[in-house]
Amino acid sequence: MIKKTLFIFVLTWCLSKNIEAQVPTIGDSLQLEIANWNLNWLGKIGYGPSNETLQQNNIIDVIKKSEIDIWTFCEVSNNFVFDSMMQQLPEYAYTICNYLPEQKTAIVYKKSLFKLIKSELIGTKQKDSFSTLRFPFQVSLKPLVPMGIDTLFLIALHLKANIGTSTELLNAYNSRIRSGQWLKMYLNQQHNKRFCMVLGDWNDDIDESIYNGLPSPFAPMLDLGFDFTFITKTFSDNHIGTTTSYPEAIDHQLISKPLKAYYVSNSTKLFTLNQYIPNYSNTTSDHYPVYSSFSRRSSKTNYKTTTNRPLVYLNSSLSQLIITGEVEEGQIKLYNMLGSCVMDQPIIASQSFDISRLQKGYYLVSMITNQGIITQKIALF
Repeated sequence: MIKKTLFIFVLTWCLSKNIEAQVPTIGDSLQLEIANWNLNWLGKIGYGPSNETLQQNNIIDVIKKSEIDIWTFCEVSNNFVFDSMMQQLPEYAYTICNYLPEQKTAIVYKKSLFKLIKSELIGTKQKDSFSTLRFPFQVSLKPLVPMGIDTLFLIALHLKANIGTSTELLNAYNSRIRSGQWLKMYLNQQHNKRFCMVLGDWNDDIDESIYNGLPSPFAPMLDLGFDFTFITKTFSDNHIGTTTSYPEAIDHQLISKPLKAYYVSNSTKLFTLNQYIPNYSNTTSDHYPVYSSFSRRSSKTNYKTTTNRPLVYLNSSLSQLIITGEVEEGQIKLYNMLGSCVMDQPIIASQSFDISRLQKGYYLVSMITNQGIITQKIALF
């Protein structure tokens, strides 16, 4: 009887330890996963988790096992510590912002998928809007594998927190309002037709503010005329908190209309790591990661070719016509089955065209390119 009880105890203990250690794999080779995570004073002794080594090991374990393609981090508070961690993740490259505050943002991406084109701080003249001087960190990445996305623009955010005296709380709320106003203007001017995502710790919700239930600082970004979408709105609608202690969502992802065409419906999830990491809020972070998935072009092609002959394909929502292959310049025309030309546009390499207003049916695509006239039939069903 004693032996049986001991066996059951040991088996239960082993199983529980195994479950705790198994951070699940999120990455899918046919999709692109993008996540954001506030790391809670990473590398700052005396702040955040007290066991610095355990925190770092837990973060490395999550990055390794989850296989997420791109990470945006907030509160990287020691560059040397972060550099040392990344040496243990050789499949990833990274870039860290260079603003003055020590809680920095960083963007990490798989070397096999992307190369860095440019990284820069934006809004640096808007010190009233970004009163903490944690300016938005913009990174542009070039895909190294076939994707419908030509250049991916990521903007990492860490806005002013809702802490302090009643006066400080009001000032923080007004700062977030100004941040939202400037971001909306900037996105409209610079990224309206680009593949762009704004993500990170917004420190407020989008349905209503966490400050006294006032209107959300980001309410103007929900206007129908603004061609960007909060794909984390499901958290706000269902009162799902993105931190370990607060019941509302403050970590968000906002995507442009072109990027939304590749968004996998309902794929935005909260990575509740407390299921896999013991005492998560005290050992790792007070925020949970948020991640979303996007279709890769290679999973949507329905043809086989061994040349770089220009071809077209439809994105998953049938709202965009995308050109692949080598074509420097030319013209693309789209005809319906009655022979009427319904689209006539100049083309360049890797260009996409909005066809969301076309009726369902068969169409003939004619491309006049440097390789001659190429025709294809497509079906909008």
